[in-house]
Amino acid sequence: MRTSGIRRAHVKELLLQFGFLGLRAALVEDGELTEFIAEPPVPEEVRFGDIFRARVTTLLPPLRAALVDLGDGSTALLQSPRFPVCQTLSIELGKGNPARFAARYVEVALKEGLQLIVQVRRLPHEQKAALVSPRIRVEDFFLALRPGTREFQWPKQSSAEWQERILALLAPFAERLGGFAIERRGLQATDGELLQEANRLEDTWRTIAEAILAANRPGLVYRERDPIAYLLRESADVELDSIVLDAPEFEDTVRRCWTSLAPEHPARVRVAVGSPDLFTSRRVDEQLRMALQPEVALPHGGLVRFEFTTAGTLVDVDTACAHSLRSFRTPKTTQVNMEAARVVARQVRLRALGGKILVDFIDPGTAELRKRLGSQVVTMFYQDRFVDAVHMHPGCTLVDVHRRRRRLPLADQFLAPCRACGSPHQTWSVSARARDLLQRAWAQYKLLSEGQKLRIEGPPGVVHHLQRIEPELLQKFARVSGIPVEVEPAPSEEPRISFIMRERPVTSRRHGPK
Repeated sequence: MRTSGIRRAHVKELLLQFGFLGLRAALVEDGELTEFIAEPPVPEEVRFGDIFRARVTTLLPPLRAALVDLGDGSTALLQSPRFPVCQTLSIELGKGNPARFAARYVEVALKEGLQLIVQVRRLPHEQKAALVSPRIRVEDFFLALRPGTREFQWPKQSSAEWQERILALLAPFAERLGGFAIERRGLQATDGELLQEANRLEDTWRTIAEAILAANRPGLVYRERDPIAYLLRESADVELDSIVLDAPEFEDTVRRCWTSLAPEHPARVRVAVGSPDLFTSRRVDEQLRMALQPEVALPHGGLVRFEFTTAGTLVDVDTACAHSLRSFRTPKTTQVNMEAARVVARQVRLRALGGKILVDFIDPGTAELRKRLGSQVVTMFYQDRFVDAVHMHPGCTLVDVHRRRRRLPLADQFLAPCRACGSPHQTWSVSARARDLLQRAWAQYKLLSEGQKLRIEGPPGVVHHLQRIEPELLQKFARVSGIPVEVEPAPSEEPRISFIMRERPVTSRRHGPK
């Protein structure tokens, strides 16, 4: 199918901001924010890809599933198509130096008290518990190891010749480790990069296998601990032009980490100069606020509306002047649809939406135009490596998209229900406003001179939250920065950050400081 209006990024940058609350990453393509990931200020109980030793607590025959205890009070849902039979990973320690760990799947009958190894496949969201699977998948940058299997999973765009070459390349590793899933960005990897990553996956699997054999009660077995490596794997790709960070002390660490992930795809690592706040100068914060709005305006008069439900996300595409047109089948409608396909795909990725997403485009009126629209939609959505399936219903413009829910949606991180009507994702939460205020103060802290301290004047609700609800945020700010901070209510809703001189002790010749 022929596509038109596909806009490819000419400049792709990854911005890394090292704040006192943790690391934040923003992928920017031609000035447009495409993806945003923030290291949580408080360690998460459950993260996508975590491996647990779990214990079955309750059987749910109508759902063909069971509730399992992950330790520390966390509960997840384990589904089994052949309920009550379930597969579990069995690891045997083999001979050799270093030791080899043979993995295979065995069938067991689910019963209360049974312990088995599971991996998080879907994060908990609203009233839904986390979803776990007994199938283990160890992910890296280009490859994902699937111990206990002999199967290979290929990206949709790969050719038969390419698959045969990669199969021969990874055959020695598959014999002793298991099958592999090749990520979409693996299509651009060289043979040397794939071999280096296969060796790294073997070392990672050895660490995981040792932890599994040592675990004897429910709890976390393995999690990626390096935040820089985790964020680079989640957001970066080999087409990066540069990685820009705001902390010179981490420049060498970021460069080494990127070189280990993609040694033959160098990206320029540099430190931002000229502005104390990297995200503000690159309009990241501004575009984040726009992404939290329920409506997005298109360049040529169209409008995209997002509506969130428990079952999934609904996206409606409309023309702003549709009520004044006699027919929707106009060149403007086609142009709006093409623009909307690109914008919706980017917004879905930026908002970290997951699960089932239903998009309703404007009907262009002819089969040929629907075919062009379908080609554009497939091309745009499959640039996101977490999209598993895109299906356009025949004879209409409804598109079903299924995307893996790997992290908390953007709205859940920043927005809170309306106090008046209780509708979700309506207003900025007080906690998010407090963190945003401290993040802005952190940027100003870099400009402090010796003998000065920070004074933060904010809305009374935010000040009360910092002083009474989450005082540990102020304590952490003072501990990391090493300077005192004063927080006072402001007469207006607009916060203000200023520098003041520290009070110097009054000294006496005879008695010293008072």
